[in-house]
Amino acid sequence: MRKGIIAALVLSAPVLGAEKIHTIQKGETLSEITNAQLGAPIYGESGNLNKLLSANKEITNPDLILINQKIAIPFLNENKTDDEVNMQLAATLKNKLTGDLGSASNEKSKWDFALDARAFVTTLGVQKKSKALTKTVNSNLSFGATGNIYLEGADWYQTRLEIGIDKIKYSQKNISVKQDSENLASAVIGSEFLYKSQILIGLYGGIKERLVADKLTDKELSIAKKAIAQVGLGTAFILSELGKNKMALELNGNLLLENSGREFGAQISIIRSRTTISPFLNYTTLDTIAGQQDDLGTGLNLSYQL
Repeated sequence: MRKGIIAALVLSAPVLGAEKIHTIQKGETLSEITNAQLGAPIYGESGNLNKLLSANKEITNPDLILINQKIAIPFLNENKTDDEVNMQLAATLKNKLTGDLGSASNEKSKWDFALDARAFVTTLGVQKKSKALTKTVNSNLSFGATGNIYLEGADWYQTRLEIGIDKIKYSQKNISVKQDSENLASAVIGSEFLYKSQILIGLYGGIKERLVADKLTDKELSIAKKAIAQVGLGTAFILSELGKNKMALELNGNLLLENSGREFGAQISIIRSRTTISPFLNYTTLDTIAGQQDDLGTGLNLSYQL
């Protein structure tokens, strides 16, 4: 199950990064390639031909190029500052914001909305403290959704409110599971700060409802719904960029402020424009009345920026 509390640390690409590779064909010139791939303005100190040459340092004479030579077509980023580009890229990795966040720290962004939908399965294991008794139950295919609102932002920070709900139902043939089906809500708010134009650090706090074991016998596992406060921190590393697609590895950890709980998660995100697909894996461990509880969840998350 994807964590409600998450933050991001992003190592980003340069402002003038290679978006794709072009193979030179017979009769092509750099001016024609610039016009077709990047558009106007072509010439002049700030023209796109100069930007193309800056991305291909091996070309010393623009009039001397070879058939089948491969050149990098730069991603121009619409003349955004480093901070704006990295903040935008970081927000895209978090499956949310793709618009400008503003050009000055005192300029607020518009409100931006994103919606996540996910399908997941979980395994819950409880080990009784007083004697050697361990029971494990598996959930049916479960579903969840999260709405994300970016309240305000600038070129170096943004504030995010996340509200989610998960529908989960446990079942096991050889053990009775009481109160096994619940809608679990979560609410998280926090801020993400850009550091040295390349690192996004997020600090979050919120409350998430969970199913917690409160009784365990040889034949029965009783589970109760409980709201637990938590804080968390995470990292997201860009693994590769190919054209308009980006891939990132995201890691996160949460501290549950009761039940001595800890939570860890990882997911691979593949981002294209407004859409992100993320397979994920999460693990939670906490102390309960019934004993030590461990949850392992896996699934697929689909996000779309509205």
